[in-house]
Amino acid sequence: MLLILLACTDGGGDPVASVPRYRYSHVGTFDAAGENLYITGGSGSGGKRRDAWRFSDQAWERMGDPPRDIFRSTLVQEPGTDIAWVFGGSEGNSSTESASLERWDLSTDTWTTLGEGGPPGRYKADAVWDGSRMLVYGGRFDDGDETLTRSDLWAFDPDTETWEELEQVGGPGALTRSGMALADDGRVWLMGGIDADDTRHDWLWTLDTRSESGKAIWQEVFVVGETPGVRASHTVHWYADHLWIWAGQGEDTVLWAFDPSTATWAAYDSEPAPIGRDAQVSASPDGRHLTIMGGDPADDENAPNFVNDVWELDLDTQEWTELAGWGE
Repeated sequence: MLLILLACTDGGGDPVASVPRYRYSHVGTFDAAGENLYITGGSGSGGKRRDAWRFSDQAWERMGDPPRDIFRSTLVQEPGTDIAWVFGGSEGNSSTESASLERWDLSTDTWTTLGEGGPPGRYKADAVWDGSRMLVYGGRFDDGDETLTRSDLWAFDPDTETWEELEQVGGPGALTRSGMALADDGRVWLMGGIDADDTRHDWLWTLDTRSESGKAIWQEVFVVGETPGVRASHTVHWYADHLWIWAGQGEDTVLWAFDPSTATWAAYDSEPAPIGRDAQVSASPDGRHLTIMGGDPADDENAPNFVNDVWELDLDTQEWTELAGWGE
């Protein structure tokens, strides 16, 4: 069923607002042209944000509302297209885990609900494009008595609109709030996350989903020297043969880059920089630049509980530029 929605309802936001309200655990991406940043969902003071926005030329425009709560969900965009796939998350006042899949067409501002039929419901999972499919890994769910963490790996093929659970060899096990990125050689990199015992990690893993055995092969990467430290709900991005990490740990605003050829991390501390945070949107218009929006900032008496600012990072120079300050 195709849902064409107009930006005329409240949905947890102010219908006359000119900017998105403060939020965290939302999702976002750029259009294929790399000109417009789109964000949707999340939550903040007052509850979940059932809205969507476009940021262009340092100005916001309200878009059509999503068909459900998009909170602690995953989003993966098909490269070179204006199609984004949104899966899972938590819905409703009780934050029930979702197993729903939506197709968000950025060019027409429309949503198509495919519904369930794939992985069981989860929130705070991780997702990444593996070259031709969307991978969804881990996440959490509530069984009525306690919160449990998943360790399964699923692939969604957008050409056939079908799901497949992948058999794994090795791996970090049950995990949530990790970060994944696709490298140029087709391997997926994973950094950090929280395991089933609520332990945070700074580990690195690679995932090969194209092995001759047909299985998804995990391999832990051992680091020489200092690491960025444990991370959760952080930014992970691949560019120029390096894995780039930002935020996800308290007040830390340092940018980190991992070089697989030397198995070492390098730190870049630039000023000005956004305040430390987690659960922000991170998206790239061209690979070289990273744009971050919103999130849950570290305890800072000068910052609100959540933010809606926008910053751009040039990975070649490691310099930040503020595009929009926080404010509602």
